[in-house]
Amino acid sequence: MSAENLSQIIARAVADAQYRELLFSQTDSAFEGYELTDGEKTLLKNLSRENFDSARSELGARISRGGLTMGSLDTLLSPTRRS
Repeated sequence: MSAENLSQIIARAVADAQYRELLFSQTDSAFEGYELTDGEKTLLKNLSRENFDSARSELGARISRGGLTMGSLDTLLSPTRRS
């Protein structure tokens, strides 16, 4: 998987409320402009809104300090059940 593509999408969803809503309501539209594998799309489609919202403030701080790390992605994406 491309960590860069996943990081860009997650960072955008953290920073942009409209994009975040699009990611959880019309995921295929949210993926436009990104080159994602089928596995990446599945992972993001199964992302739990509850987990995302819980982790959003922590992720926002990490992104502003210099980027999203794989550790923060792992925390966010596991478990990956959409509510």
